[in-house]
Amino acid sequence: MAALESDDPGSVGAYQLISRLGAGEMGRVYLGRSPGGRLVAVKVVHSELLRRPEQPDRHHRAGGRHEQGRGFTVSACVRLSVTPGSFATAVSQDGEDHSCFYLQHSTDERQWFFAGATQRPVARTAPVAGVWTHLVGVCDGPGRRLRVYVDGVQEGTVADTIEAGGSLVIARAKYNGGPADFLPGAVKNVRIYDRALTSAQIETLKLAS
Repeated sequence: MAALESDDPGSVGAYQLISRLGAGEMGRVYLGRSPGGRLVAVKVVHSELLRRPEQPDRHHRAGGRHEQGRGFTVSACVRLSVTPGSFATAVSQDGEDHSCFYLQHSTDERQWFFAGATQRPVARTAPVAGVWTHLVGVCDGPGRRLRVYVDGVQEGTVADTIEAGGSLVIARAKYNGGPADFLPGAVKNVRIYDRALTSAQIETLKLAS
């Protein structure tokens, strides 16, 4: 355990960071404190692991069209303290004004979903407060598909892709330039992969979580 350094964040989402626990090729692990006072381990993944190559200007102007990449996978175990009455985010990635992706609960459908800027695959399993749920979002770059898994089972898919951007964030999103969609509950075992995992790999990941 080591003290925070000048380049360490003071908080990640709703978690206040206390000290460093370790670091590696994937990122850094911190000792954090939840809003309820519980001590948790918070992993902050290097943003370069999600960043795509520079996109041609014409793709930026077109809106919603991106170069095909190899994709990525994000997973987390989530336990809601209450059923949210608004959007509630397990994991997101900061963009300039909005999150680049959201793994979150939807107010509209009252379900979990994984989304980029436009389309979102919505799960079928209704969230239950007080129960740990394993969530996975997959961006299949070459296949241009987004998929969402709940407890190891694929429950939704749409045709879309995601242009990844800034820092990975736990328990909140970014909307209209500011923090939003805080999660009422706990998040643990956040993992990020620089490729689209298969359904078999996600089932194994769920069992390991």
